[in-house]
Amino acid sequence: MNEYFIAPSKTDPEKAFYIEMKWAVPAGVSDLFFPFWRPGRYEPGNFVKWSRNFRVIGNGDSLSVTKIQPNHWRIESNESQNILVSYEWCIHELNAGSSFLSDTLFYVNPVNLFCFVKQKEMEPIRLTVELKDNWNYAGGLPIQNQDGKIYLEAKNFDQLADSPFVLAPVISRFQWISEGVEFNCHSIGQLPKPWREGDYSSLIQFTEFQVRMMNGFPVKDYHYIFIFTPYRMRHGVEHCNATMIVMGQGEVSDEVFYDEILSISSHELFHTWNVKYCRPKDLFPYDFTQAQFSAAGFITEGITTYYGELMLWQSGVWSWEKLVTCILDWLNTHLNNPGRFSSSLLDSSIDTWVDGYVKGTPGRKVSIYNEGALLAFLTDVFIIKSKFGEKSLDDVMRAMLLKYNTQTIGFTIDDYWHVVEEISGIVPAQLIGLSSQPKDYASEVLIALEWLEQKCRLNNSESGRLEVVSIALNGHNKLSKRYRCAKPQ
Repeated sequence: MNEYFIAPSKTDPEKAFYIEMKWAVPAGVSDLFFPFWRPGRYEPGNFVKWSRNFRVIGNGDSLSVTKIQPNHWRIESNESQNILVSYEWCIHELNAGSSFLSDTLFYVNPVNLFCFVKQKEMEPIRLTVELKDNWNYAGGLPIQNQDGKIYLEAKNFDQLADSPFVLAPVISRFQWISEGVEFNCHSIGQLPKPWREGDYSSLIQFTEFQVRMMNGFPVKDYHYIFIFTPYRMRHGVEHCNATMIVMGQGEVSDEVFYDEILSISSHELFHTWNVKYCRPKDLFPYDFTQAQFSAAGFITEGITTYYGELMLWQSGVWSWEKLVTCILDWLNTHLNNPGRFSSSLLDSSIDTWVDGYVKGTPGRKVSIYNEGALLAFLTDVFIIKSKFGEKSLDDVMRAMLLKYNTQTIGFTIDDYWHVVEEISGIVPAQLIGLSSQPKDYASEVLIALEWLEQKCRLNNSESGRLEVVSIALNGHNKLSKRYRCAKPQ
């Protein structure tokens, strides 16, 4: 078993972690890597830049270490031996994909601060966490406590990398069991008002609805882990049996903030099926040594964005008006982005590795989240119309999970469109064109909304921006009557 260790730095305990890792390597060549990226963020992470005092120690002259790339060292040994790698990793920001250390928080995302030996990444790992205080724990891996230390065990580096955890003096907990699955909500900081009053009904409602809709859950326990900041913040990352979410209310109202919490939680939960257990072949398995380009962002993030909001409405947590507001927000963002005439959704998915998470050059690209959600909406309506309400995108997602789950093989974009064709009975040529060419989606979205008896109008705002506004909210529209008519099997 490979041994990992983490603790606050003895020389700089408020700004850095101290890390050690031990491997028994055979004679010959071994390759040591710092992860280049992390799942859920399809861009270079370059996590090695936050390390310092990097050392590789073995049996003296029998060990040769050469740096090949910024995150890659080649280790050559003329005998089998134990090697020790040690360094400090400096904290720089607090978000749902980072690691952070303070006098009230010990927060670790293993993928951004632990190295791995490529030839041994499938071997089990025992991680020792050393703290002075007996703090509370929240995470997807079970823990053992002994002699003031915490021990976590992972079956391989992939599982460790995908298992963030937090320790803090106080962690609020809420737990429930549904369909044999243990669900947990762990919160650090000031809770939203309903949770302070003990009301977790909305969280339970959409969670259980998603599980029923997808015909079950792929894990036995799941953990919503929240860090609530005193400043404005919104960021979440999906993991195999957990989600890490960092939220801050700032100046927005209690209602808006709570809706944001539900929205991001619903989004990250749906990722459990769509990405974690049903993944594009381009990302299966994860390769942390280098970039993994995929044009399937409209499936991984676009469909998930759509379902995050859709499940809140379909489960009864949100009103129809709130769902329409989200769809129009996506459409208005699209209308005012000239990048829709410059880059296709497929190309923009690959370009997240260039500048996909910042504005970048104006008008250069579209968003796998925003335009991807619009395309998911159009695909859903396409199937509902073609099958007279008997089928929907739900059936596609369930079929994809059965055919292309991570116990079998990843899927391609062609696989996805073939499943859409199988469910709808019609070749989705227009939808494929919307994804593969620079396109304006506005007319298609407005036609779909009109078919759903949702009336909208295109305005020119005072600022010169195009804006679609709702002019009639029909509570008895085709969407509420026929949408999601296909019941979970």
